[in-house]
Amino acid sequence: MVDWLPVASQFKSLVQVTFGDKNGAKATQERFIRQCPVISQVTSAVQASKGDKEAARRTQLEFLRVLGGFVDSVPLVGHLKGGIHYARGDRNRGDVAMKASSHTSAAIVGGIGGFFVGGPLGATLGGMAAGTAMDSIITLSEFGVSRRYKPEGILKPLSDPRNPGKWVDAVAGVIVDGILGKGAGALAAKSNVQPSALNIAVSEENKKVIKSLVQLAAQTLALSACTTIASNAGVEFGERIMCGRVQEDSEPYDEKGKLPELMYH
Repeated sequence: MVDWLPVASQFKSLVQVTFGDKNGAKATQERFIRQCPVISQVTSAVQASKGDKEAARRTQLEFLRVLGGFVDSVPLVGHLKGGIHYARGDRNRGDVAMKASSHTSAAIVGGIGGFFVGGPLGATLGGMAAGTAMDSIITLSEFGVSRRYKPEGILKPLSDPRNPGKWVDAVAGVIVDGILGKGAGALAAKSNVQPSALNIAVSEENKKVIKSLVQLAAQTLALSACTTIASNAGVEFGERIMCGRVQEDSEPYDEKGKLPELMYH
């Protein structure tokens, strides 16, 4: 997650080296020079000047992939993008877009709700909690549908707890959720609605605004969760039909069509 960020990427590599993951630290920096804006373009130009056009092309594609990740994380836009990927038969990219946009939606909704409960601090904590909750929902829904245990987002370290890089990414993800939550709370503050934690009387007009915002937030969160769960279920069921695996004893499989190392029955 932080591989493309200056300073954060170097800090991640430092943590990896400290905990004995030298190969991981090297891979992080290799991704940094191919993903970071400006630096990736310099890397590509150097590769092209040395005659390695294929490497230059791969660097550009990886940079574009990072940009695509930003689009994926935009609420509703990412859901639409995911739907388009599914329609084109690209399940992997569809899943990524759906999950990313759902996670961001949850953090924003949590920030708005947290603001009305505890002001700016409540917005920050609300964003963190909601983002983690959404990742939990996605992880459990995927396990329930496909019987694959694949922790998503902030929960990814659970799949490989000895990987220091994943823990750095998870912590960074929680911080980003807090920032999103606080930002959403700041926007809510501009509506002139006072958070209840300040013990300021709320007028009837403000009560209506709060009710409308809460309803909108709840609908957005519900849409995000339902869309992600339904897309996982729909794609999985469709693949089983296409492969003739509608029976309950169908074997779980990963994105490459291979059986995963960890299976649950």
